[in-house]
Amino acid sequence: MMRCHLYMLTTSFVSPSRGRFYHKLNACLDEIAFYQKQIEQTEAAMADILAGIDIAGNLLSIPGIGLVTVASFLGEIGDPQNYEHWKQIQKFAGLNLSEQIPGRRTGKARYPNAGEPN
Repeated sequence: MMRCHLYMLTTSFVSPSRGRFYHKLNACLDEIAFYQKQIEQTEAAMADILAGIDIAGNLLSIPGIGLVTVASFLGEIGDPQNYEHWKQIQKFAGLNLSEQIPGRRTGKARYPNAGEPN
């Protein structure tokens, strides 16, 4: 529907600069449609792969956690059974917060140097 509407706009104007603008706009819309299709295909492939992983179903049942998050998480940490404790995964991600309490003052939580080096 949008293509037809844009075609009518490009043919109704005489100005060549407007015609080039709408031609470029159509090219951009085609590119967006291409990338949307690529994203859909990639997400479908992720869903197929995650269907064969037992823990993926548990992770997907968490509210706010989606397909891409689970695939990225499992792709980064590998097999979760390789870890004996959840704190190992937390440390691998660089999220092991520690609180420093020097003397009477309460310190602030900080991010220590942890996780996978870039």
